[in-house]
Amino acid sequence: MDARFAVVRDGLTLIHGRGYQEVVIHTDNLQVVKAIQNVHLIDSSSTLLRRIHASLQAIHHWKIKHIPREKNQAADRIAKMVTVKSTDKQVFEDTPEELLPVLEIDRVANFNYARLI
Repeated sequence: MDARFAVVRDGLTLIHGRGYQEVVIHTDNLQVVKAIQNVHLIDSSSTLLRRIHASLQAIHHWKIKHIPREKNQAADRIAKMVTVKSTDKQVFEDTPEELLPVLEIDRVANFNYARLI
């Protein structure tokens, strides 16, 4: 679970560095969503979770959304694109061309999913 929190923390670090004040976090891990939404866990023994909560307090507007894995093909494709034997983080300044069709599929799938809820 800590790896999932570490990804969120790393993303928030990048966001702070760029000065963004509005953030939407998408994750397929419902436990991460619940833990981050639960303000009572600020006293948690998880250092990562406390850091995430502290980072989010500095952001003007944020929300976290659970996206089921089957509705988030883009995340799977990105993970495959960056799977290298390196521990370096990769940041895409522009959307990779090969990701555009997958993003469109996810957009339509998530629109239809949201209408069902």
